[in-house]
Amino acid sequence: MPIKQISVILPVFNEESIIEQLAVEIEQHIESPIEFVFINDGSTDKTLEILKKYRTGKKSNQKKIIDLARNFGHQPALMAGLSSVSSDSDIIVVMDADFQDSPEDIPLLISRVEEGYDCVYAVRTANSGNRLIDSFTKFFYKIQKIFLRFTIPPNAGTFSVFNRDVLNNILDFKESEIYFPGLRAYVGLNQTGVPVKRRARAHGESKVGKMGLINLSMSGILGFSVVPMRAIFLFGVFMTTLCFFLGIVLFLMKITGITKVMGVTTILIFMLGLFGIQIMFVGIVGEYVGKLFIEAKRRPRWIIRKIIDDK
Repeated sequence: MPIKQISVILPVFNEESIIEQLAVEIEQHIESPIEFVFINDGSTDKTLEILKKYRTGKKSNQKKIIDLARNFGHQPALMAGLSSVSSDSDIIVVMDADFQDSPEDIPLLISRVEEGYDCVYAVRTANSGNRLIDSFTKFFYKIQKIFLRFTIPPNAGTFSVFNRDVLNNILDFKESEIYFPGLRAYVGLNQTGVPVKRRARAHGESKVGKMGLINLSMSGILGFSVVPMRAIFLFGVFMTTLCFFLGIVLFLMKITGITKVMGVTTILIFMLGLFGIQIMFVGIVGEYVGKLFIEAKRRPRWIIRKIIDDK
């Protein structure tokens, strides 16, 4: 069945130096009619002006600009773009706008969808070059695999191509704390990964940052699983049982005179260790409570200042 139209979703934040070049390269690698959906996520440079100029230029493809009222973050901006996809599009491409996701790989992902897959995601085959981030990423995916009842593919970020069925299911999720790779994996259906080599960032540094990566990681685990809460409960049961039997042993040792009971230093170290564990567990519970607080307020996930399109 021929493809009617392909929507390309591009959240952008301060990408004035590369966004037009990226769009041109995407057009060169997609033969079907394209609907560009640019989401300006509160850019403070000339990104919006460049997008407006690009939209009014060559009219071979549709170009829609969603100008958000401020910077809401990459994930909400991405969802804002997905919610604005035209009903004429039967294939959706989601990618970052920093040139790390290569336009050359789009035809390969689309071809796999045409083979019958509902969703095809790009799997990074190279490390980021930062040992700390790479180590953290590996650790994150290992923890995620333990805690989640479904599988979020390792090293599969935003870059993906999927059909309307996947899009409609993703749009059914209404949470404020968004982790797109998790939502995409949660949908299920017929998905597969394609190995790709990620480019180096074309300009500047990552807009996410280390704290942003940590926040995404927390959303990727706590937003899809209550296993950490259950682990805290089980640890509490274990420690209570251990202390009960340890108390019996120490009592018997005391009355039989086998040895002296542990000294003050040992007890203090033990108590401080338990105190640190308690604080850590309270922090985990606090993360869940914080997420409930955010979700309960039901504030808009993004606010649109203006939509600029041909309609």
